[in-house]
Amino acid sequence: MQISLFMSAVNPTNGHRTQSKKVQMSLHARRQMLKVLYPVTEVPAEAAGKKKNTKQVDMVDKLFTEIAPKYEGRNGGYTRIVKIGLRKGDNAMKVLLELV
Repeated sequence: MQISLFMSAVNPTNGHRTQSKKVQMSLHARRQMLKVLYPVTEVPAEAAGKKKNTKQVDMVDKLFTEIAPKYEGRNGGYTRIVKIGLRKGDNAMKVLLELV
């Protein structure tokens, strides 16, 4: 679900849309991603284990402003799925989802 929303914001299917509609679609995609992504605290390597010098990172903003422009011209093949083994307890398959 996250990836499809990410891709719809990056590469709209209809290139003839107006700028306002692209902004609206992007806003909707951002709000959909806010439902799924959670806030992340970035800790510098020298401050590992301490609360000092930590900062909150807005993952949705980072996704749409830094990561999405890298995939704008790409027609497909955004992700790579690597199986990393079985989860202890219920034996469900764990995977690592990478943006390539």
